[in-house]
Amino acid sequence: MNGTLFRRAAARQIGIAAGLLSLLARAAPAAATASSNKSWDVVVLIVGLLFLKLGLVSLLALYAVLRPQTLRASRARLCASPRKTFITGILAFLALALLAGLLRVLPGPLKGFTGGTLLLATAYWTVGGLAAVALEVGERLQANLNGLGVGSDAAAVIAGGALLMLVGFLVGFGQVVEIVALLLGLGAAITGLGKKRQRTEAAGASATATAVPPPGENPQTEP
Repeated sequence: MNGTLFRRAAARQIGIAAGLLSLLARAAPAAATASSNKSWDVVVLIVGLLFLKLGLVSLLALYAVLRPQTLRASRARLCASPRKTFITGILAFLALALLAGLLRVLPGPLKGFTGGTLLLATAYWTVGGLAAVALEVGERLQANLNGLGVGSDAAAVIAGGALLMLVGFLVGFGQVVEIVALLLGLGAAITGLGKKRQRTEAAGASATATAVPPPGENPQTEP
């Protein structure tokens, strides 16, 4: 009697173990597939970010080639007062965010036109500002590598931009560096708008003063 009960209990335990093994055998391929899909998603994400950063560096180099004087002026403002430039970048970011929020109350066609204009202007200022930051970083990098700092602006922008983009792969610290660089660049670009207007007004006043003779002087008349 005891032997029969023992055989039945052993057969039951063997059946349960076989069932568990069957379930594990079925779940293992699904888990492996899920793990493989997650790994593939991570690889795609990293490759996509890499191509995005390469495209941004190329855009910064293109800006350096097309707008060298503006780039140099932005870099000079950035080096002259980095703290003021950083604060200006924060205020500009907040103002742009506020304007983007106010676009919701505009009618459809006007919202699209204003939003597109604001987006293009922000992208232009951001690219110009980041190019100035990349130029400063690239020139410092060239100076440390060869001791002379010799190189074109485009080469310095490419070197500095690539370094900033690579730092961005560091989770946490890299994002802080990118945000600081973005705010510094935006501040340098926005500050340049006021400087450009002042230069234009000064040039117009100088041209007017040159064209109009001072009081008390009569123009020379030929006999």
